Amino acid sequence: KAGLLINDQMQVVGTNGLVIPGLYAVGDAASTWYTRGVLGPLTELTWAVNSGYFAADSAKNYLS
Repeated sequence: KAGLLINDQMQVVGTNGLVIPGLYAVGDAASTWYTRGVLGPLTELTWAVNSGYFAADSAKNYLS
């Protein structure tokens, strides 16, 4: 299992438990689980697209 620790806004959380301002993770980098099976590729693609959308929305709010 791999991936960065993130919160619900796709912000990367450091080892000290604090959010790293302006740093977002999406796709496999933001994943702590892998689903290798029948629906694995579909699940991973869906996660990549959706996490990218959530991160972009969070980044927009961070910049405004």
